[in-house]
Amino acid sequence: MKELSSFAIYVHSPFCLKKCPYCDFNSIVSNNLKTDQEKFQQGLQKEIAFYSSLPFWKERACTSVYFGGGTPTALKTETIANILMTLNSNFTLANNAEITIETNPVTINCGVDYQTLRALGFNRLSIGAQSFSDKKLKQLGRLHNATDVISSYQSARKSGFENISLDLIFGTSEETLAQWKNDLIRAISLQPEHLSVYQLTYEDGSDLYNQLKTGEISALDDDLLATMYKSTQLILTEHGFEQYEISNYSLPDKESRHNLNYWARNDYLGLGPGAHSFSVNGNKTAPFGLRWANAKLLSAYLSATEKLGSAKFKEEVLSKTEVLTEIIFLGLRTINGVNLSAFEKIALTSFRQKFSTLIPSLVEQNLIVVHENSIAPTTRGFLFADYLAKEFVNSLG
Repeated sequence: MKELSSFAIYVHSPFCLKKCPYCDFNSIVSNNLKTDQEKFQQGLQKEIAFYSSLPFWKERACTSVYFGGGTPTALKTETIANILMTLNSNFTLANNAEITIETNPVTINCGVDYQTLRALGFNRLSIGAQSFSDKKLKQLGRLHNATDVISSYQSARKSGFENISLDLIFGTSEETLAQWKNDLIRAISLQPEHLSVYQLTYEDGSDLYNQLKTGEISALDDDLLATMYKSTQLILTEHGFEQYEISNYSLPDKESRHNLNYWARNDYLGLGPGAHSFSVNGNKTAPFGLRWANAKLLSAYLSATEKLGSAKFKEEVLSKTEVLTEIIFLGLRTINGVNLSAFEKIALTSFRQKFSTLIPSLVEQNLIVVHENSIAPTTRGFLFADYLAKEFVNSLG
């Protein structure tokens, strides 16, 4: 068996205390959380046992584990502990593995014990703050307020977490530039190591989308949204944060290793309802890689893991063109840019020659910068990442 690279594990917990009106993630509000989370734990343990029996995953080092959702901390601390211990006993976790769990500020009042989570081995926390404005949090349908965000953050620090990320959202209806800047400054004042900053999107089928369509709320002007984005770049850079991806900023050497694994198109194993997995280490039937997803509904997931161990619902064998497209799209989301060696290994042609007409034009517009082995977006280029990707993909031929 050839030597394979390390990989990442994602664990999806679908449970939430409340469904946020902007959310289209695979999440549910359980009417019987105690029973459902026991069944969920059993299903996960069966799925872990299934994949750890395969040499392809068993004999490799896992460098990142990420508990996402949903709200993983809606689970009992005991349940979280059992899942992590099962992972530890079935897979080889690297000594310096990044182990992250997402949390909602309000769950600290529902029995979540950060000190225990830290003792279990979680060394990175991602707090879904979203805002420090109570009015804005109410618009977003959040259960917590600004005081809860601060209390949750302080509790995490006291519990020994030295690597904390905060999620923020901008672009809510009627939000002003000044209000958004205030959110940024208040987040910075807490001194987190990482910030994930997302523009509010109105996902089809979400409550906010329906409110937008009926005229109950209105979306912000595109020019204002662009100004908010550029202000984010400027303010965070001035305070020592480095933008390493369209929506992600960190202090030096504090990037999310788990997300970097996704953007670099390295292997990852998704566990839980609706979780996605990917392997670039293709076989004879999938020489360019394979992607698959689990059954989305909790009931279907539990039934599948009970009968088969795996809950794989569908899989996609990637084509050469799809791989090249992914390398471009994902690369142009990051400060590292498109890895030319990775592209040329698949395309069997020089990237610079392939796009010899397009590259000078985009450089002249200050949208990309050319490095020795990469083509990366400029700070301005991040604003036009989708446009850039489409320009390159349309020129693939």
